[in-house]
Amino acid sequence: MSPDWIQAVAAVVQAIGVIFVAWQAILLRKQIGAEHELARRTRAIDDLKTWSNALDRAHPAARRLVEDFTIEHCSQLIERKPFYISSQHAKLLEYALAGDLVDGELKKTEDGILLNERNLSHLLQLVCTHLNHLEVALQGWYNGIADSKIVVDQFKYVVSIKKGHYILERFRQHELVKDSYPAIAAFVAMLKKQAVGTVPTTRENVA
Repeated sequence: MSPDWIQAVAAVVQAIGVIFVAWQAILLRKQIGAEHELARRTRAIDDLKTWSNALDRAHPAARRLVEDFTIEHCSQLIERKPFYISSQHAKLLEYALAGDLVDGELKKTEDGILLNERNLSHLLQLVCTHLNHLEVALQGWYNGIADSKIVVDQFKYVVSIKKGHYILERFRQHELVKDSYPAIAAFVAMLKKQAVGTVPTTRENVA
């Protein structure tokens, strides 16, 4: 076999080797990408499952009730200072405070229904627990390690632009808790931007 022929064969073998390595790299990149997306979807589903398991009748009722509180009422709730609320919230109160009510305690008066210190302590615990569960559930989205579409599709119901309900926004503005829920704040801001047709901005994926 002539030297020229040997060199030609060697060049072909080398070229095939380069192509094979490149092909392997492409396959590996695709595999890593697929595994990454699977992990993001799995994280989103796990977060949703954790949130769903934490829900009961009392926590959503407490959220819907406090959504209609004024800033002053939210302050009184946090400070456990008794105040009256509208009698139209009687049913939500019964759901939220079930198991903690004394017979006939929620009396409708001309001023509404009085929430005493014990009622407020129980309601405050429900609200904080509910917010904590949601904050944990949204952390994967907030840090870019959970599938954004799944999270947004499944959790956007807790925000109602039409009713002006932004996940207890007036409550979260209180000095004692205003920095406690960054994921919730970012989620609400994103949905508000979507509602007015602005392109939403989210964190870059970090995983």
